[in-house]
Amino acid sequence: MKSDFDVVLLAGGKGKRLGYLTEQMPKALVEIGGIPMIEHVIAQFTSFGLSRFIIAAGYLGGQLKEYFESSYQVIKSDECRSVFRSIRDNVYVELIDTGDIASKESRLLRLAPYIKRDFFLGWVDGLAKINFQDVMKQHEELNSFLTMVICHPPSRFGAVQVDSKGSITRLEEKKVYRKIWINSGYCCCNIGVLRLLSSNKDWEDGVLSQLIQDNKLMSYKYEGFWGTLNSHEDRIFLEEFWSRAKRWDE
Repeated sequence: MKSDFDVVLLAGGKGKRLGYLTEQMPKALVEIGGIPMIEHVIAQFTSFGLSRFIIAAGYLGGQLKEYFESSYQVIKSDECRSVFRSIRDNVYVELIDTGDIASKESRLLRLAPYIKRDFFLGWVDGLAKINFQDVMKQHEELNSFLTMVICHPPSRFGAVQVDSKGSITRLEEKKVYRKIWINSGYCCCNIGVLRLLSSNKDWEDGVLSQLIQDNKLMSYKYEGFWGTLNSHEDRIFLEEFWSRAKRWDE
């Protein structure tokens, strides 16, 4: 099995649902447990031996560049592309300015010249303990074109059980919907995916829809903890979860 996959992260969106938090900073720099989201996401991959990251900056991308300049060793830095290295864990980051407003596929098109091999694709709002080595293994064994990591969505509400007379017999705390699968926001891609990109389509309506039609979209089922940062409530939940164990698994 190969282990030299790149990791491509899209960090250019505005994160409007986070309100005032992303009026002054990009979502990638919003902190959970005092650690920026971008570092939580990077750590998910480095724990499985992946060390080369290509990141699409956009909205308030200058702040993201300043963060890497202050936290990593600067290898190269210019207006459109910067390269950084973390001496601590030998992580390499290429930060590419893809513009303030762009679709996901447009951002990927701007990253395409820097992607030289098969890659993981993700955003900077999903937190989990996905075994990316296992994902790579399945992806290669099945000779997949694109493998989407799917997971169970957490419930946002508690549940009640009621008997035939209308009496409540049991209260249940928020649970995970075990019968439903959703896109975790992570996938493993053959480099040939880049040939399918279009500047006038978004990821879900473009590449993913085409691969479904061609029967080339495979899944990897992940059963562990998964959380996402899309609202103030999400942030509170993630802060509480992180404070208990300082890790993203149950």
